[in-house]
Amino acid sequence: MGTELKAPGPSIEINTYRGSLRGHLCKLVAIALRTDSVPEDAQTNARENLPALRTQRSAASSKPGLETSLETRAHLNESLVRIDDTLKGHMQLSAF
Repeated sequence: MGTELKAPGPSIEINTYRGSLRGHLCKLVAIALRTDSVPEDAQTNARENLPALRTQRSAASSKPGLETSLETRAHLNESLVRIDDTLKGHMQLSAF
């Protein structure tokens, strides 16, 4: 995740980066769920990074006094749902 979400201050706007952030998340999800042909270490790293990414996005979306656009809030919330679904899906796949 870019530094724009970690930077102090009352405003977060990621309009410029939203597409690349979404693409990065989609790639991590694909690797974690092994929909892409990747080595096991890549899958392990993706699964390790998803909870940290979730923590960062959750912190960014719940920052006190945060002023964001509707699109930015929707993007952050969608990211959280995708990460949660991926982690739950991986647990279900691992149970079999």
